[in-house]
Amino acid sequence: AEKFRAMAICMLLSVRRHAAASVDRYVIFTDSLNWRKCPDWIELILLDCEVSPDRDTNWAIKPGLLSHPAVSEDLLLYLDSDTTVYADVIGRCFDWIRHHSLLVFMDFLTPRENWGRVNLWTVYRQAGYEARNLKINAGIIGRAPDPLGHALQRLYGELFVKGELRPYFADEMYRRNDEPYLGLAVQMA
Repeated sequence: AEKFRAMAICMLLSVRRHAAASVDRYVIFTDSLNWRKCPDWIELILLDCEVSPDRDTNWAIKPGLLSHPAVSEDLLLYLDSDTTVYADVIGRCFDWIRHHSLLVFMDFLTPRENWGRVNLWTVYRQAGYEARNLKINAGIIGRAPDPLGHALQRLYGELFVKGELRPYFADEMYRRNDEPYLGLAVQMA
């Protein structure tokens, strides 16, 4: 959609303005290479899957981006297109990924605490998983091209496609969130 194209370009402009020295490559995954006014320093990578404005159609797209052949051997920092960077934290993010293989923004919670209106500890157990309760943001994901990084991207994709957690969310909005799957994949990796 045109609005997401504009958001993606603005996000990368904010990264370039504040963190250009930390970034070797700027990539936008897209279903069309026919972009107007896209700066030449942004690489457009054509997706070979169906993309639409409908969230259900795009259900499992994000894990596929992390494992796309065009970036599979890159030290990768994924940012949602609605992200704005105000300072050079990108270099620190890449340093963290380089040293720890993964960068995921999450906090562990006690088993009684909720992530929004959901208790992920309960959801994970109902689905048959032993995993800690957490709150998580899947809008920023980093992974190194090493065994741990590749394990994360593989598990994230597999869990997402299976969708085993979906039946345990009473609220339809939570059934389509990728965060619970990312949190489970991080813990399993």
